[in-house]
Amino acid sequence: MAFDGAQEKGRSKAEERPAARPRVMYVIGGIGSGKSSVARRLAQLGAPVYDLDAAGHEALRLPAVKRELRAAFGAGVFDDDGEVARPRLAQAAFATPEGTAALNRVTTAAIVRLLDEWLDRQAAAGERVCVVEVSAYDGPHGRFPAPDETLAVVAPLEERVARAVAKGFGEADVRARIARQATDEERRAWADAVIVNDGTPEALDAAVDAWWRAHS
Repeated sequence: MAFDGAQEKGRSKAEERPAARPRVMYVIGGIGSGKSSVARRLAQLGAPVYDLDAAGHEALRLPAVKRELRAAFGAGVFDDDGEVARPRLAQAAFATPEGTAALNRVTTAAIVRLLDEWLDRQAAAGERVCVVEVSAYDGPHGRFPAPDETLAVVAPLEERVARAVAKGFGEADVRARIARQATDEERRAWADAVIVNDGTPEALDAAVDAWWRAHS
């Protein structure tokens, strides 16, 4: 377990950020890595934290997003109350690369708007550093705006599988999800700093604390 300060690359993008906007730190990691535990610890330490998965769920309730999803996938992805039925949407969208691209195109734009609105509220509250938990991060030139800094949370494969299974996921499902996600090697390459979550929860907290002290 370690906060790998040696991997700090100093790629500050402060000159690209509006003066009033807080510094934006992404926390990235795959299923079972401990990324959400890191985000929770940062919230305990006083960091404003935004979960893009939660933003994705909120986006599916927006009228404009519903209209675009209905146009792309039909009425079958909605329930009797007119809300998006996420399992049906996933089945329809992930059946083809074109469907996945259409889903990403519709939802990403809404998620980014929600993130921008949240960052504006944090700026108005005087926050200087904000943390964003990003499960589906696909690199600095991917779907989401480039942050000021990226913290990757990585862990040995079998530990990731065991943690996810302990939370109720099926092992085959976990391994399939890991295979579809970015690799830890890719996350290390994208990140400015890395936490290796291969020890106890207390050791993870200590690593997070060390990283936060260097940024708050």
